[in-house]
Amino acid sequence: MTIIQIDAGTLTASEENRTVTGLLVPYHEECASNLGKFTVAPGAFKVPADLAGMSLNVEHQRENVIGQPTQVRETEKGIVATFSVARTPEGDRALNDIKAGTRRSLSAEVADVIISAGRAVGGRLFAAALVERPAFPSATLLASAPNTFMGEEVANSTESDTFTDEDGQVWRRVESNTTDVVVEDDGTQITTTTTVVEETPSTEEDTNEEEAPVGTVPNTLTAAQADATPASLSKVVSIIDGVKKGTLEGDTLLAALTDIKISGSGALPAAGVLQPAWLGELWNGRQYQRRYMPLITNGTIRALDEKGFRLTAGTELVSSWAGNKAAITSPASPTTAVESSTLAKWAWAADIAREFFDLPGGEEVISAMLRAVTESYARVTDSWTLEQLVTAATANIVAPDTYPTDYPASLGQLIQGISAVEDAGDTPTFAIVNQAAWSEMLYTPRDQLPEFINFAVATNGEASADGRVRVVRGDIGIDDTPAVLVGARTAAHVNEQGGGAPIRLDALDIAKGGVDQAVVGYTQFMTDYPDALVLVGTADTP
Repeated sequence: MTIIQIDAGTLTASEENRTVTGLLVPYHEECASNLGKFTVAPGAFKVPADLAGMSLNVEHQRENVIGQPTQVRETEKGIVATFSVARTPEGDRALNDIKAGTRRSLSAEVADVIISAGRAVGGRLFAAALVERPAFPSATLLASAPNTFMGEEVANSTESDTFTDEDGQVWRRVESNTTDVVVEDDGTQITTTTTVVEETPSTEEDTNEEEAPVGTVPNTLTAAQADATPASLSKVVSIIDGVKKGTLEGDTLLAALTDIKISGSGALPAAGVLQPAWLGELWNGRQYQRRYMPLITNGTIRALDEKGFRLTAGTELVSSWAGNKAAITSPASPTTAVESSTLAKWAWAADIAREFFDLPGGEEVISAMLRAVTESYARVTDSWTLEQLVTAATANIVAPDTYPTDYPASLGQLIQGISAVEDAGDTPTFAIVNQAAWSEMLYTPRDQLPEFINFAVATNGEASADGRVRVVRGDIGIDDTPAVLVGARTAAHVNEQGGGAPIRLDALDIAKGGVDQAVVGYTQFMTDYPDALVLVGTADTP
């Protein structure tokens, strides 16, 4: 929308009735606006029939409304408006500014302006503002007192000529007549005419003004407005300050301003002139917290390999005895088997240029890289531990039972696995469920949970059963249907070198000006009691 701001005349205030009346837009008089100089033709600007949408603001700050028009009418000499100032602190300040003379001018806000031959012939009046300086020399806004009212104030430039003084300076003399009509309470009409003679230095623009082409004023004015007055440096600074403070609207028109852009055609800064704010290392995700290694016993590697034996009895070793010197029988004999651990080795290495360490700024990047390597070690070793648990539990895979139909099968599998570990003689402490089972558990309504089990599930990927079985989500080798791996903490253990952290190695590559950095780690896994690792589910169809 094309918007123009036309400054009008000075005003005085009445604090008694808070109503001011005056000539808002004079006809046939040259005005100064954000578009430059032109005159307004009678009937050019449409006056709204309903004034509810109009307002009176301060300095075109449309959020700073201090009143509204009560009457706007067209007269032979121009548009006359009556404003009611709001009984607010902002309205009081506006009246005080008018009284003190610090802000005594009026500016009309007009949209969709059309200018032809230096005259405005179209537009829509939609608001007005109190400003510091007028542009119509004779348009004055006077305050209404209880016993007077503003009639038609007429101001016309009646004579204009030029003369040259003894120093050769050309002057322009303008004689203006101002007529003010006031009607007293008793009906007496008082007419006052004031003649003002103004002499100003004459310039070429005073006698050789060019006519502007016909057309609708565009949102960005360039050479299309031939008689537009270029904005001064102070005006440009004021505009920029207004944009920063949010007091200047983006669609308000300003005359003959040069585009200064930050990029694209005609941009002021060359590539690299505008510098970004350096933030250093950006957040690249929450630091990985191991999920599966803490489920079983953790220890420290003490040798390249671990060995031990496991005693197995097919049946109960103890049976009843008759006593009274009767023979004691041995119905079954236990067996033993030697077990070994599984050792995994992990490493990363790089030959890094010395500049990263010798010059400022580079060491931050290397530190971030080494943190990423350490976090990668935590992830891969945790995933490897899960694979060992799944391998051990696969030997004890059991088919799901038939569960009640009023709660999900995944909960039934969890209960079945807990019971199986307890039947094996150990205490279940954890369960690992696949994505299919987790989705069922997460979206199970509370009224479909078994009443005799306290089951709590959270959106962070963990849950608990009866407050003693920790439930986590993970890949347990079955994807198509729900599956649950239940185990005891003592069923297996995992060891690391140095109690958890990988070993960091440094060396100098003097011949090539480098620094060798390496990270080495070891993990050692052993199944201590395979019967306490139970996988409940149905293997995927190949």
